[in-house]
Amino acid sequence: MMAYDRFLAICRLLHYSVLMSPETETCTRLVTVSWTAGLGTGFLPSLMISQLDFCGPNQIDHFFCDLPPLMQLSCSSVYATEMAVFLLSDAVLCICFFLTRPMFSSCPPYWASPQLLGG
Repeated sequence: MMAYDRFLAICRLLHYSVLMSPETETCTRLVTVSWTAGLGTGFLPSLMISQLDFCGPNQIDHFFCDLPPLMQLSCSSVYATEMAVFLLSDAVLCICFFLTRPMFSSCPPYWASPQLLGG
């Protein structure tokens, strides 16, 4: 959301106030998509991990309960959970890359000006 805001402020300066006004609801949509994606990518792995069977020593020798040590404690197969985490992470990475790619390709004059001015 901040990247899109900065993109509009730098590359589409004259359109910024129109695109980010409350009438177009661009900010509301961006916040809604961000929150939904964040909750979805966190909720699905948590739900899948809660369905795993745990047995044996239930101690993790870490200060933070991270996914790999938690999945090592599981007696059941963690393949589906690992694949879901991998696919969700990959999807978020690809979506972020494809959303920011047009933003970076449209501003080369702005990148060149500090270098020309000795920055």
